[in-house]
Amino acid sequence: MIDTINRNTLRYHVSHALFCPLCNTVLDVRSAVSVDLMKNGELKKTSIMCARCYDARAERLNTLAGQFGATIETLDGRTLYPRKKR
Repeated sequence: MIDTINRNTLRYHVSHALFCPLCNTVLDVRSAVSVDLMKNGELKKTSIMCARCYDARAERLNTLAGQFGATIETLDGRTLYPRKKR
């Protein structure tokens, strides 16, 4: 059930953004990442980006969030939509 909610949430974010704001590639829900900045259990900001941009920034995002007493929660299309073996 929670996977269905997470997949639909990610699909919603991708459908509204359409393009990665960092590299301008078309977003694909199977490889997009939604990044939520949480502080004291409250959502402060949500960003959507392609997996390549997220992978390049993940460590820095977590470091910066920690400096401000916040945490990062992600919905990663690569784990929510695993590739099927042929």
